[in-house]
Formats: sequence, structure tokens, C-alpha cells
Amino acid sequence: MLFSGLDNLLRSPPPRSLPEEASLSQQRTFTSVCCPDLVVPIGSQSIVGVPSLAAVAALDAGDVLDIVDPIGMPLLKVELQLRPGPEGARIRGPATEAPLLVLRNLRPEPRGSLLNINVTGWVNTSAMALAFLRTSPGGQERLEICSPDLSIFASLAQEASGKFVLRSGREESLCMIFHSTFRESQHDAITVTDGNNQVLSRTRAADLQVPEPGRFYSLQVFSGVDLGVVLCCLFFMEGAVLKTFDVRPPEVSKL
Repeated sequence: MLFSGLDNLLRSPPPRSLPEEASLSQQRTFTSVCCPDLVVPIGSQSIVGVPSLAAVAALDAGDVLDIVDPIGMPLLKVELQLRPGPEGARIRGPATEAPLLVLRNLRPEPRGSLLNINVTGWVNTSAMALAFLRTSPGGQERLEICSPDLSIFASLAQEASGKFVLRSGREESLCMIFHSTFRESQHDAITVTDGNNQVLSRTRAADLQVPEPGRFYSLQVFSGVDLGVVLCCLFFMEGAVLKTFDVRPPEVSKL
């Protein structure tokens, strides 16, 4: 089980479900779910350690990082700024486009929820989510989050209010609002809510017992929320502040 020993069972009301459909253009394929195996079970919460890109850059730790449990055991891997190569070519998008980041499972797991396994069978270790950098005709950058088959789930962009907002569906329905940025709050006060101000997740600077506490910050994700989607958004938000991502899309997308 991916989060064995990690989830603390709660009996609080689950957050409202995310919109059913994701779309950014009429020519693309869309999906209603991104990482079903990483959705926190109803009545539970998950706490993971997320590597700080600032700390990673200072240590020159490379482009493949671990997401860990509260005592430092690896749970997932994230590949940043994936460059062309044998593996990159296998999961790249149209033309020569490569993802900005790829979220991967560490090992094969029984089919079904990796958070609450009760079904036999096996899946491979391919990507669980991919995220691409897009640029609108007006020059605004956004993160496009896709499932492994490259179907679009949602997009994240910084809006006029200064907040990062995740939207999905042909109507660009609001999924998540990030109420601070890494520029303003470092890692200790980013709260994520839905459109009704219900808290979906939050970050903290501590609350972990890991060998390198300064390298990770704590992410708490509540019942019914897709951990994979939140992780993709947070990596993009911190990378935007640090100017970590120097990848640019091969062409301007048409909205």
C-alpha cells in the first residue's frame, strides 16, 4: 500500500468533489480524473513531505526527487524538466514537446486505489500525472495537468488577484484556489480551498521527522482530494518563483 502507516483516519465531512470534465481546447482529449490512485479516501487525510526546490537547487540534487512519508520513506518520485531521451520520448506529447514535470509511482502496486487497496492485479510504474507548460496568445504561462494518456485534466494559472487558480472542464470550472504563494509565505502558510472556501489542503514548514528536515516541507491533504494534482501545482508555483523551469512550449497554444 502506497500510504501504509501514513493516513490518519478522520470523521470530518469530505470536501466537495472536483468538476467532472477537463478541457483547454476543442481539439484535445479531456479526462474527468487525473490520479485516481492518489485521491485521499473518504474520512482520511494524508501528510507527505515535499522537497523544497530552493533546498534542492542549493544542494544540486538533480531533477528526480522523492516525495516522502512523515519519517522520510519515499512514496513517489517527481521528474522535473524532463529532457529528450529514451524514456522521455516514450511519454512526450505532440511533436518535440516534453513535460515540465512527471509524477511517478515507485513500484508496481495492486490495481485499484494505492491508498486503500482491496483489489488484486498489477499496474506498471509508468507516469501517474504529467504537466506541460503552456503560453496563451497574451503571453500568460499556465500549467496543463494531464493523465498518463495525455488527456487534459485541468490548468493552473496566476490570475489578476495574484492567486493561483486551478480550473477544469470546457467551462473552466474552478477546482482549487491557492491562497498564498511561495514568494509570500515560503512553505508554511499555503492553504488550498475550493470555490466555497472549504479547505482541501495546506502546507507547513515543519511537522516531519526526516533525516534532512530543511529539505522538505509538509503537505496535508484532506478527504476526497487528489494528492497528485496538488503536488503538480505546488511544484509549478515554487518553480515559477525560483525561475527553476526554463522549458518553453514549442508553439503558442490557441484558446
